[in-house]
Amino acid sequence: MNRVNPYALFGHLIQTRGLQGQLVAQLEAPIKTLDTVEFIFIQIGHTYVPYQVEEKILPQSDQALFKLQGITDRSTAHEVVGKSIWLPQALLNKLGVKSAPPNRVVGYHVTDVKIGELGVVKRIEVFPMHLCLVVDYQHKELLIPYVSALIKELDHAHQRLTTDLPAGFLEAVGI
Repeated sequence: MNRVNPYALFGHLIQTRGLQGQLVAQLEAPIKTLDTVEFIFIQIGHTYVPYQVEEKILPQSDQALFKLQGITDRSTAHEVVGKSIWLPQALLNKLGVKSAPPNRVVGYHVTDVKIGELGVVKRIEVFPMHLCLVVDYQHKELLIPYVSALIKELDHAHQRLTTDLPAGFLEAVGI
């Protein structure tokens, strides 16, 4: 039986903050509020482990600071850094998140607003700070961080993704 995953990727825990086990999360898409988020699910292996949110702050629309029940010090918090966090899809819809699941963009054509056609997304790589699109660019693998600051448009109907890479990006990555 093929079961549908009721969770959607919400972000990644990227670092600890303070001595009481606070965690910084890089969110997959900008949001306006965390008011209705009472639990987050941390993916550990193939399991989504629920954590009650004791405190939450949204310093930027695509970054959040969480204090989770059961994580009381920096060393315990460090154990989950780099893990992905998930929310029930219904809650993400209530929050107004309109981003595509990262694996949905595999096969999309990538165009940059300044550079032009870059290539096709071959796969998604997971790094501790964020996800990266792996694009076949001039027979080389180009890694583009999958963050809202660089992704300008997702056109699902035409399977196109538009980026706005900073000046010198290709040179900085050795291409």
